[in-house]
Amino acid sequence: MLKPFARLAAVVVLFSMLVAGQATRTLAGTTGSIHGTITDTAGHPVAGVQITVAAPSFSNRTTSDANGFYALAGLPPDTYLLTFTREGFQRQQVAGVTLNQDQNYALSIQLRAEVRTIGRVPVRASTSLVQPSTTADTYTVHISCT
Repeated sequence: MLKPFARLAAVVVLFSMLVAGQATRTLAGTTGSIHGTITDTAGHPVAGVQITVAAPSFSNRTTSDANGFYALAGLPPDTYLLTFTREGFQRQQVAGVTLNQDQNYALSIQLRAEVRTIGRVPVRASTSLVQPSTTADTYTVHISCT
């Protein structure tokens, strides 16, 4: 009697493992990730860049670390628009990044510095008391005789 029970228990355990293995395999590989490094035109890492991914089905954002590295994980398969923004740099967009299941997409970006007018300084000038075209002292003497 013990043998049939042991056989039944073994069959149940094997069946459970088979079903659990299929469920794990079904869940694996349903999302992907996008990662990379952000540098300036001199090749130095840029920290604090906001990275936004947007697609019809999903959107997310992150910030680059001190080494310019960023990673967005758990992204469902879709075609994304990535936007990179940071104060002092030109905003950059990368469209058409297609991500498939279980794909790790590497995308490194180089940001250009943004030139901005932050203010104006008016300069006004007037003529100098010193006349550079006059090289000698000039005196006027009036003589009167009485």
